[in-house]
Amino acid sequence: MKAVKINMKESSSMPVKALIMGVIINAAVVLLGVLFLSLFSVIAGNLFRSAAEFLILVPLALGGYCGGFCAGRISKEKGLLLGTLCGTVVLLGIIIAGFITESSITYMILLKALATILPSALGGIKGVNKKEKFKV
Repeated sequence: MKAVKINMKESSSMPVKALIMGVIINAAVVLLGVLFLSLFSVIAGNLFRSAAEFLILVPLALGGYCGGFCAGRISKEKGLLLGTLCGTVVLLGIIIAGFITESSITYMILLKALATILPSALGGIKGVNKKEKFKV
């Protein structure tokens, strides 16, 4: 008769540490990107005023990718789910902050959702599939 080994460490719950770290990294990269864009727009003046809404999508995409990638690397499994959740949490924070400032629902929310969630999911997948070490 074979003995059954039960691993109590493994659980079916979501890796919360990976999700929290992914959200923190996502928010930090978005914050740094927005600070850089605001500095650039102050220096450039009115040059990019019409494109400012769309330039905000770039830090959202970069932050989403970095946050999803880190969440996937930490958990080493469920990269698509963790990346999507990481992007969704940050997107909800952005939407709530927008509603506090009394903004309305426009097409930009959809663009922000696409620019945040899709790169987060791709970053999560890439983070899980990343090899540990480079061997020659």
